[in-house]
Amino acid sequence: MVSLLAIQLKRIGDLVLTLPALEALRHSYPAARITLIIDGGCAELAPAIRCVDRVLIYRKGRPNLKLWSRLFLKCYDAAFDFSGTDRSSALTWLSKARKRIAFEPGPKNELRIGSYTHLVESPVLERHTVDHNLDLVSSVGLPPNVPDLQLEIPKFARARARDVLRHHGVNSPYVVLHVGAARAEKYWKRESWAAVIRHLRTLQRTCILIGGSSPMEREAISEVQALVEPKCVDVAGQLSLLVSAALIAGADLFVGVDSGPSHLAAAAKISQITLFGPTNPFHWRARHARSLVLQGGKNNPLTEFEPDPPAGNLKDLSTDEVIHAINLLLV
Repeated sequence: MVSLLAIQLKRIGDLVLTLPALEALRHSYPAARITLIIDGGCAELAPAIRCVDRVLIYRKGRPNLKLWSRLFLKCYDAAFDFSGTDRSSALTWLSKARKRIAFEPGPKNELRIGSYTHLVESPVLERHTVDHNLDLVSSVGLPPNVPDLQLEIPKFARARARDVLRHHGVNSPYVVLHVGAARAEKYWKRESWAAVIRHLRTLQRTCILIGGSSPMEREAISEVQALVEPKCVDVAGQLSLLVSAALIAGADLFVGVDSGPSHLAAAAKISQITLFGPTNPFHWRARHARSLVLQGGKNNPLTEFEPDPPAGNLKDLSTDEVIHAINLLLV
């Protein structure tokens, strides 16, 4: 039996945007045993990744002795390093795979080359992240129809999401809003979020706030909540990634900044509006038909994307532009 190893140690969005490449591997090698190593911060998503046979977790700051020993004792036919970090290159080398495949590293990363037997050219600045990841597995063949993003949310997570809605008395169509992020430059104006919430209520939609529990996100949510009455349903920091994904999948609309939850919305293919500031939507945007992309400093939803445009600023994104986009999708 063919045994394949895939390594993706980056964040939620990176993992979600690796799914088409993993699906491509499964289509090309339907009988293979595929093992995926992911970062501990993404571990909750493991049950939703059905195209692999086993998911191993790498936890930063821990010895990970069980993981290292499993790799050392197993023999793989091929290993694919999607991350290109020192940790992932070490894991790839330890796998002893006959083919150890990674992206062609930059000039500062030449020390990692010894971990690999095959290097793939894919200029990251010229590719959408999904296409970039597909390039890595193209060396062993791609199916005729390239798979799309897909998370198979388990029944228990969907049931838990329904419980959350019942607990908060949500029995009407709802919109999920993600106002926070790990980076300060991804935050939109609080008063603009409040105006969007008020507009959504005129469209008879309940607003649900999701996100993390970091002080920066909690402060942003509290400031938005202070500007609206009645308060929105606030479940930020209270749900697992899988339950958040299930909640998003059941929404009429997702509106949020370029961050992990926007990629969960893309995997669910629900109507979504993603707000971009300095990050480039060319690389990170959702590409399904029900997605609109807005960027600070640009008028109207973007329809053309460039590999190296001037950076945007979310402070320059007007409230009217977002409300207009909402009307395009809901009215």
